[in-house]
Amino acid sequence: MTRLRVGQVLWVRPPSGPPVDRDGFGLPEFQEVTRGRYDSGADIQRGMHLFSPVAGGDHIARRPAVVFTANNLRAVSEGNPWLDVIRPDEGYAIYHGDNRTGGRSPYETRGNKAFLSVLHEYGDPELRAKAPPVLLFQHVSHAGKSKGFRRFEGVGIPTGVRLQTQASSLGHFTNIAIELALLSLDEEDDQFDWDWVDDRRDPTLDAREANRRAPKSWRAWVRDGNAAVEQLRRHVLRSPVVQLAGQRDMSALDAAVLDKVYRHFGPDPHGFEGLASMVTARILGPACHRGWVTKRSGDGGVDFVSRFDVGSSFATASLVVLGQAKLKVPAGGSVSGEELARVVARLRRGWVGAFVTTGAYSVQSQREVIVDEYPLVLVNGARVAHEVRQELAESGLTLEGLLAREHDWYDAHQRAVPPEQILVAEQRVGTVVWPKPAALAEELDI
Repeated sequence: MTRLRVGQVLWVRPPSGPPVDRDGFGLPEFQEVTRGRYDSGADIQRGMHLFSPVAGGDHIARRPAVVFTANNLRAVSEGNPWLDVIRPDEGYAIYHGDNRTGGRSPYETRGNKAFLSVLHEYGDPELRAKAPPVLLFQHVSHAGKSKGFRRFEGVGIPTGVRLQTQASSLGHFTNIAIELALLSLDEEDDQFDWDWVDDRRDPTLDAREANRRAPKSWRAWVRDGNAAVEQLRRHVLRSPVVQLAGQRDMSALDAAVLDKVYRHFGPDPHGFEGLASMVTARILGPACHRGWVTKRSGDGGVDFVSRFDVGSSFATASLVVLGQAKLKVPAGGSVSGEELARVVARLRRGWVGAFVTTGAYSVQSQREVIVDEYPLVLVNGARVAHEVRQELAESGLTLEGLLAREHDWYDAHQRAVPPEQILVAEQRVGTVVWPKPAALAEELDI
């Protein structure tokens, strides 16, 4: 019996080269685990692996399982122009397919084509029992090494598939983006029984017999369908306070990105306010609209101003977002409660604060925010690196180009006006058109 705990790291035997001392890792071997009782396991060379179909004891063909392997350790490049989104504690992931070639249909690549051929089974009540579970893994660093390790992120089902066009220096090409609901394994003590996959590979078993070891959440989904997904989605409660070491735990690539951000803005720390505004807007989502950065002198604890809209058209309420940006040494800088207090002191009723740093937040500062229930969004260096990488993937820019763009945005958007002025805007066909601050001040007799 092989059981994988969510978050467990496995090592990958290289397909060629000198032998590896597996005992030195003390980890299960990926190929051995995915092989189970059979001669072959998941192909480590492919991000999308579908086990070969079997007829089953009921003579109904089924795909035993799908293995997706995300590789966010690779730098954004021509071969990997996007980042997958993996949030196992929230039961959510977005995985991109295997089309990376311009001028090629996203429906014809090997992995995409095979997966799309079984997609209808997830929505058909008569076919759900034979629909393949999606087993999600991710490349991770381990023991100081960035290659040769996979982490198990959970088992799930697709809840949506969309086309996504990606820009690169070679042109545009389209891929599929697969949204996954990762299912709860609470009843199994957060462990996945690989014998279930082996049973589904057994041609002597019918669908009912092959699913007898399935997680309880999977069996509930087969019975109740997609309407039950939200109740079956994995959700992990964690302490809202994160230790400094935990905040600084990131991949080598994210650490390199953060170091580049720190070094770029080191000669002019105020320029980091532009990037902090962009990061905040990404985190808050499309309803957040960037406004301006404050003048360098007399900002009173506010570095940038944005607006967050709730609702649409006439039925809209808008909130002021006050932001503070602090360039700190990524490996050792931390934000104190006193620094957070400066932003909190400027907040009015219904306003929201955002504090963005390349460092981390002290335990005491986090506790003060929680105990006093401050409406303050804390963004540490690890999250800055993550959002920068996502922006790189979506914009097609180089890291240097992105940092220069945000530095230019900072230079062009310095204002010396009250934060509440951002609430005054003309609504024209759903588009916010900002009047010039000086003209608005004159109109309002400010």
